[in-house]
Amino acid sequence: YDFIWSSPPCITHSRLTYIHHYYNKKSRYPDMTLYQEIIFLQSFCKALWCVENVNPYYNPLIKPTIKIGRHLFWSNFNILQSNITDIKIYGKEIKEFEIEYNISLKKYNLKPIKRRQILRNYINPEIGKYILDCGLKSKGA
Repeated sequence: YDFIWSSPPCITHSRLTYIHHYYNKKSRYPDMTLYQEIIFLQSFCKALWCVENVNPYYNPLIKPTIKIGRHLFWSNFNILQSNITDIKIYGKEIKEFEIEYNISLKKYNLKPIKRRQILRNYINPEIGKYILDCGLKSKGA
């Protein structure tokens, strides 16, 4: 592979999980797939790689390369800070979000709460492109 992008499940790392515990007294262990992937890629991957996840409710166990908006990124190349902003989903209706970012989930038979969950996890494509460009630049491409 030339470039690997990974976004392991984030639900057990999110601040919402912490709030859920506080109000409902129900806890769950964080899914350590995130750190397994980072350690595996750091140890064995020769290609450029980037792992994305939410800013967790705890201090990250492995220091991220960079934080952009509400996301942390770990990579094997330098990512400089950017003025590209995170996508703003909060306070928007699903239809408004889909129009603004030119995407549609209507063809999928999803309940509105699932559509909102998918859109909340959406990363601004400009951030993805920026990170890919940083990787290619570090490689001299």
